[in-house]
Amino acid sequence: MSVDCVICSLAAMATEIIFHVHSDFAKAYIQCSGQENQTLKEAIEMQINRVLSCPVNEYIFKANVKGHTEQVIVNPNILICGWLEEGTKIQTYSLPKSDKKKLPTPPVNVENVPNGVPNQSLFFLNIDRDKNARIFTHISYDKYKVKNLCVSSANSDTLLKALEKDGRFMKPENWTLSIRGDNLSKVPVETKANCCEKYFFDVEFKTRKRTSSGVSESGAVKIKKEIIGKDEVTDVSSPSPMSAKRASPVNSFHKKILESAKSHAKKLLAQNNRRKLATLIETKFSKLIDQSKSVWLMEELVSASKCVGRINAESGRVTGTCFLVTEDVILTNYHVYKDINDDAASRQDKPKVKVSFNHMWPNQTLNLGEVEVDMKDIRAQCQDESLDYIFLGLKNKGGQPGLSGKISLVDPKNFTNEVVTIIGHPDGREKLIDPDCRIISQHTWRPELLKRIQKRQRFEFNPLFTCKEAIMSDKYKQKIAYDTTFFDCSSGSPVFDDQGKVIAMHTCGWVEKRAGIKFSFMEFAIPMEAIYNHCYNNFPQVVALLFQSFSMNVDEQD
Repeated sequence: MSVDCVICSLAAMATEIIFHVHSDFAKAYIQCSGQENQTLKEAIEMQINRVLSCPVNEYIFKANVKGHTEQVIVNPNILICGWLEEGTKIQTYSLPKSDKKKLPTPPVNVENVPNGVPNQSLFFLNIDRDKNARIFTHISYDKYKVKNLCVSSANSDTLLKALEKDGRFMKPENWTLSIRGDNLSKVPVETKANCCEKYFFDVEFKTRKRTSSGVSESGAVKIKKEIIGKDEVTDVSSPSPMSAKRASPVNSFHKKILESAKSHAKKLLAQNNRRKLATLIETKFSKLIDQSKSVWLMEELVSASKCVGRINAESGRVTGTCFLVTEDVILTNYHVYKDINDDAASRQDKPKVKVSFNHMWPNQTLNLGEVEVDMKDIRAQCQDESLDYIFLGLKNKGGQPGLSGKISLVDPKNFTNEVVTIIGHPDGREKLIDPDCRIISQHTWRPELLKRIQKRQRFEFNPLFTCKEAIMSDKYKQKIAYDTTFFDCSSGSPVFDDQGKVIAMHTCGWVEKRAGIKFSFMEFAIPMEAIYNHCYNNFPQVVALLFQSFSMNVDEQD
């Protein structure tokens, strides 16, 4: 392993945060730990020993966060462990049944929680003195003896969006925020959260008083409420025709005021509707991530796709994907090699195993660009069943220089891309590309996968035990997790980053077939860094051949 990899590993180890959580059934504080980028909820649920007797969402959490001396109430669904003071003691309070019913379902998806302290901002809401504190939250926090609520936000979010994501607050769009101790310093809720880092706000909740009849009187003139859309304006009329004649100058004056008020109200209503429409488009209909790709990258991927092929025995049932590393060496999964080899060995006609590099459209039978694979030519024995990779030789050159020069060694813990691209032959079909495979972070994919599995209870095994045991196994320790539409027969497909570099090889996934519909809970890839390290430690003589971008001498690697 290179010096850079060792430094990255040490840096990753240094991000663990130690804290203590008060356990309601142990009646004592239990030491816990979590990665800096994990949410508090994930860290507690991933502990080996049981910490709480009920789900995390049924508790109030009081903790010390960085930069604030007093304890504040935090939201464990959003707050990441990196904000906790090292060794802090977190107090927990079980919510009464009445409050549990009032709290809405946490609206935050763990995949959308900002990754890292630099990408988050904190601000605080004062609930100690504000007379409206009891009406702007779903439950009352008076009995927990705390002055402030802590709100976590992505730097790119507005204060309003952060409050809506948090889930503890009622109608934040009707709030007026002012900096604590200075009621004249009003802050609009549309302000970016990173501009209000560690601000303490007082909250004024705008309420509208209504009368039972909807009509109020002021002197001899009656004021009647009139509805325009969802907003209210007032209309002024005289008590009777006789009084109208006697007070025509006054009525004329009030009518002018009314027309002006109606016009102003309609403008405000239109602005409000446009704002709501923009928010709806952003949150419901727009793309969550930028999925555009440069023409340069697409040209790189098209060029690289010529090195991707479908591997199978002639007329065989088992199919997989592979890609050229050099002009006469392919890389694929060990389980693909084993299944195809077993399929060929079980048949009397002893079929040849071939790679088709030009299978571009459905039902294609001509010009497939087939090259025979020498199943006995395992290059310098470069293979590993547990890591699930194997290098195989071709009897003839594949017609392309291979992707050895495009390989990039990236540690999954330091992987920063939001999406990756896969090129392969899913279901043994023509060559396809999935350009928007969303990455799931190393710290969150396990709880996210368990959550997805638990939503579908109709399994032949117990998802709460068998799945958890399998997910925690070393099989997935070095894998990159993502969502893709490539399932069966895609094993061995190259995985590309946003620079057109091969960073991993598609390996396995959690797929279910039900009622003729196939879907995947999550898919995984083995990083090229893991394959490189295994070759370097066990087959150093072929590292320069198979990894041309990293062809330095063995002594220079240490």
